[in-house]
Amino acid sequence: GLYGSSRAFIISEFFIKTLKPCVVVVPSDDEAEEFYRDLSFFLGRDLVNIYPSTETLPFEMLSPHPDISTSRLNTIYRLIKNDIGVLVTTPQAIMQRVIPKAVFDGYIRHIKTGLEIDREKLIEDLAQMGYLRTALVGEIGEISIRGGILDIFTPVYSKPVRMEFFGSEVESIRFFDPDTQRTLKTWDNGQGAGGRDDTLKEVIVIPCKEIILNNETKTRAVKRLKERANELELQRDATYTISERISSNIHFSGIESLMPLFYEEAESIFSYIAKGTELFIIDKQRALDEMDKFTKEVLEMERKMETKGQFFVNPSELYLSKEEVIPELANM
Repeated sequence: GLYGSSRAFIISEFFIKTLKPCVVVVPSDDEAEEFYRDLSFFLGRDLVNIYPSTETLPFEMLSPHPDISTSRLNTIYRLIKNDIGVLVTTPQAIMQRVIPKAVFDGYIRHIKTGLEIDREKLIEDLAQMGYLRTALVGEIGEISIRGGILDIFTPVYSKPVRMEFFGSEVESIRFFDPDTQRTLKTWDNGQGAGGRDDTLKEVIVIPCKEIILNNETKTRAVKRLKERANELELQRDATYTISERISSNIHFSGIESLMPLFYEEAESIFSYIAKGTELFIIDKQRALDEMDKFTKEVLEMERKMETKGQFFVNPSELYLSKEEVIPELANM
């Protein structure tokens, strides 16, 4: 019987009184954005997160918009930290499989001032996590190397960080303005801890892509690519370009649609959500209908890909079915 922002108000009051983490499932991405804004009004942005769908068609060789990727990766990181107050998401988002928790967790880097670090190994890890080397850092997912300075724009923060090295020691860490490239005198430290002279004691770096390209994942992906192409009875030239790009460490557009090829098993967002999290579903019937609608889209795209002789992964390895989602929701 509640309408408009009153629903967000009730959920915010529940969270304030119980301090139990909450997941709110809203039928569509547009409604999720609106619900996120309402909750942020009552609770503040620090306590509210949004986990959107990729907003791409099933199997589409097109990567999500950078803002969407940032929201998804930030949410995954905060779920690992158990630092979620209220999480707003959609049926389509929770039906999409994600990077395995152990893999993501294994690539989180805590970098502290005074730490001795193998900088070349760090740069190699950043490339595997999807960071792109540029002359100047201006966007999330970019790094820049100039002498003893390493700039990184990680999804965790709203500003990029600049690390100055003295040999292998991290001498200082500061936020900087990507427009002027000047270090900031005042800043919103987000997850970090500040020190004197506006330096940071520690920064956290997380993957900026859901696909990690290391020797193990690349080898597995190329092998499974060939196996799946044989199942689909495709000619070698149908997957040659994909195979070459994977082997060449390229995070190409749409690589996310091939996620099951890279990991032993892609997981669901439910593997990140802590037990005991409170669940709220806004307009339950519409949410169920959206699951049916998305399932229909997946089946239609599967038929189109088969007809055109194009490569696509096994749908069940990339998406959860409605029948798999409902028990997961019930067990929260």
